[in-house]
Amino acid sequence: MQTVLKAVKEAFQIRAYGKASADGQSPWHQIRLLVQATRGHSGKKFYDLIMIQVRLAMVKFRSESLEIKRRHAFMLAGTLLNEYSDEDFQRRFRGELSKLFEDGITQAMQNQMSFSTVKAILFAAKAMRIGNFGKKVSEWLKHRLNSALSSNQPLETTVELVQQAKDFPDVDGGKIVRSVQPALIRKCQTAILSKTITPAQVNKIGLFQKILGKSFDQALFQSLEASYDEHRAMLTEWLVAYCEHTGVDLPPYCMNANQKEAFDQLHKAIEGSKMRSSEDMLQKVEELKKAVIFAKTVPDLKSHKELSEEFAKALEILKVESHLPPGWNLEDLLGTEKMFRKAPVTNRRSLELFQALMTSTHQKRWTRDRKTRGDGAAIADSFEVIRVIEVQNQASWENYHRRRDEIVKDCNPPDREAYAPLSDAQWNEFSGRVMTESLGHEIVSQCRLSPLDSRCNEFLFFHGVKPQVADLIAENHFDISFASKDGMFGAGLYFAEASSKSDEYCQPNENDEYPIIIVRVILGRPNYVDAPKPFDDPGRRALEHSCMSGSCHSVIGDRIKVSNTYREMVVYDHFQAYPHFILWYH
Repeated sequence: MQTVLKAVKEAFQIRAYGKASADGQSPWHQIRLLVQATRGHSGKKFYDLIMIQVRLAMVKFRSESLEIKRRHAFMLAGTLLNEYSDEDFQRRFRGELSKLFEDGITQAMQNQMSFSTVKAILFAAKAMRIGNFGKKVSEWLKHRLNSALSSNQPLETTVELVQQAKDFPDVDGGKIVRSVQPALIRKCQTAILSKTITPAQVNKIGLFQKILGKSFDQALFQSLEASYDEHRAMLTEWLVAYCEHTGVDLPPYCMNANQKEAFDQLHKAIEGSKMRSSEDMLQKVEELKKAVIFAKTVPDLKSHKELSEEFAKALEILKVESHLPPGWNLEDLLGTEKMFRKAPVTNRRSLELFQALMTSTHQKRWTRDRKTRGDGAAIADSFEVIRVIEVQNQASWENYHRRRDEIVKDCNPPDREAYAPLSDAQWNEFSGRVMTESLGHEIVSQCRLSPLDSRCNEFLFFHGVKPQVADLIAENHFDISFASKDGMFGAGLYFAEASSKSDEYCQPNENDEYPIIIVRVILGRPNYVDAPKPFDDPGRRALEHSCMSGSCHSVIGDRIKVSNTYREMVVYDHFQAYPHFILWYH
């Protein structure tokens, strides 16, 4: 028994590392002299590096040796207890062991030995039933934890202490951690706000949540709330990561992952719009559009006040910068993939105006193009409007509006007389004013659209199509690349002021309903042509170039003067036309 007790006592005799065996003759002093003798030309840097390596090796070796010594002593004690069942022997031996273990634990704690060492002693004491030292160790753990929380030590130190404390035998680690929860919350708050614990490291703080439960979550969230507005982006990312890791709900003041991404995109687009010049408008609108479209897809967009306000702000900027017609609901457009929708016209007065437009521009004039309809010389006595669909296409309108602004400037130079609007005298030379002019102004006003701009000679015209083509044009806009090079006035987009002229190119659907597109067109400075054979004189290519590279913007082909039929309005830039309505008629 005495031999075993001696082994246990020696195992607990922990001498401070490097203590001198004689003055000036500590092992560390002797090592220092040895290393100094091997110093090279690299000086102190080399010396320090070697010393550190030697010291680390010595510390590791010493620690491993002590651990082996303790295990061997504990094994001897356990074996002796198992071999001798005499009660008196068991009592006396356990009593002696209890004193040694108590002293050993006290010494280990005073010398700040590793947790694993203290834990190993506790496990051995419990296995040999020689006493419960949990209370003493609990006080020590609490002191260590308080020290770590009140000092400048990183939060990782506290995490390691808590991790160790919860696994000690006969120690209520949770109780210890709960006793320091207020200080723990402050430590966590500091680490989060100083970014020393990143969203990728939330598992470290998640350990506290496992021990303390909801009370920790509530206290932590409450501690961060006051800083949320100032550090919104960082805290949102952190809280989202934490809640995903722990499986708890986000605090009410915090956005979820989708809301955060939407807010970030909106905020970036809004800030970018403030810094860009007018020349960057296209990019600015595109970024705003992407941001608001994404935000619109977030199901709980309106549930967070700050996000909702940012969305409304971006929406207002986008509406202004996109120059959308007043009657368009931008939020309705945002609910679509391409910011495109077809809205039925239901207002009775508006439908009456469309009927008037079809009736007042109907003329019993036959042209050879009517043969393509397949009904020979037949011209309907009247057209009956069935329904009208308004086309709301943000991308098409944006391009059209930009081109209109350019032509307004072209038509109104500061150093000479304006080209627009054309005077009554000029229109009289061109066989009269546009037939759709008056009703066109009424229609755009009644439908709450942008006014027709006389500064660039903007009008509503007709364009006849097949049923399937009407929807394609509405969604994808006109495409000049499909224009026929053999057209009378070249490869352009052709429009008419008379419903009966465009009716020549319309074909019915299965219900015998004919589609005609009512198009907003910018004539700008027109190239007036009244030649009998314009394809020869001045020629198709010459007419195209007069608008594409010349000073004109459109061609007015006056077939009234030549053959008493119809005028045709032709543009060679598809952004000079916007398909406003699809009108179906019998």
